[in-house]
Amino acid sequence: MAKKIVSAIDVGTTKIATIVANVRSQDDIEVLGVGVVPSHGLLYPFVAI
Repeated sequence: MAKKIVSAIDVGTTKIATIVANVRSQDDIEVLGVGVVPSHGLLYPFVAI
């Protein structure tokens, strides 16, 4: 059976958060990694350049 890898990203005005997981079955996931960093380039509701 092939692995099903999923990821998510949340970009906000104060932080950016990510998660990567392996879906083993409908009721079981394995979190492979997470990350959170401060956001410095987003001014609600615009992206600052």
